[in-house]
Amino acid sequence: MNPDAPSTTVVLSRRIKQGQEEAFLAWAEGFHAVMATYPGHLSGQAVPPVEGAQPEWVFVYTFDTPQNLRTWLESEDRHVWLAKADAMVESQGPAQLISGLEQLFGLLPPDVAPPPPVWKVATSVVAGLFPITIINFLFLAPLLKPLPLVLRAFLATVIVVILMTWVVMPGVTRLLKPWLYPGRRRS
Repeated sequence: MNPDAPSTTVVLSRRIKQGQEEAFLAWAEGFHAVMATYPGHLSGQAVPPVEGAQPEWVFVYTFDTPQNLRTWLESEDRHVWLAKADAMVESQGPAQLISGLEQLFGLLPPDVAPPPPVWKVATSVVAGLFPITIINFLFLAPLLKPLPLVLRAFLATVIVVILMTWVVMPGVTRLLKPWLYPGRRRS
């Protein structure tokens, strides 16, 4: 794990024994409720199996730092909850850490769910960037006017990237996730 990463997202899958689906759903909701009480927990999603495409449950959860994720992974609560699921689980895939563009936009990796159409991603970016651009023109540009053009452009770019990365896009994608991924269940 990269300690400099702004957040850490984990993706893992579990194949459930036949007849255990309802019990497993109840377990997953409880598991996510306990995980959400841990410091740094940002989000959690359980994606149920899709007949003919994805036979496993897929879990995607994000913590704000690798250390907070590690605290959860090493917690007694997690170990107790995993033990509760043992009788229901047929097999488990390896956990994957996500970083990069899919994390910035809060998108699921392609092996978990098909990516949303490019026009939806572009629309999400516009929804986040437009208000930042207006704020930039109204407030930041007048403050930076005395500076040389190259320095103004650099400072404005840095501020916009910081806001888009850590403030705007996580909120926009969380808000638009039902539209980006219709039919996905969030726990």
